[in-house]
Amino acid sequence: MIVDLLAEMRAGWADATTGERLHVCWYLANDVLALALVASVPALFLASAGPGFPTGGWLAVVAVAVLWLVSIVVVDPVADRFVYD
Repeated sequence: MIVDLLAEMRAGWADATTGERLHVCWYLANDVLALALVASVPALFLASAGPGFPTGGWLAVVAVAVLWLVSIVVVDPVADRFVYD
């Protein structure tokens, strides 16, 4: 079953246009970034409990989260309009 799924994914990748491939790569990077944000928040909570509150770390996580949300709002409509006619 998994082998069939991988074969179907490979055939779909071969048939995809460059825009579709870029969009899939963006989705993958978007998912990895979301997981990194989720993993970094508990780590920052633990670091915040100790001396020397890491405000730079929190600001960086907030900035990355805002950019992540903006990229979702911008990239998906652009891809829907120009890549998937």
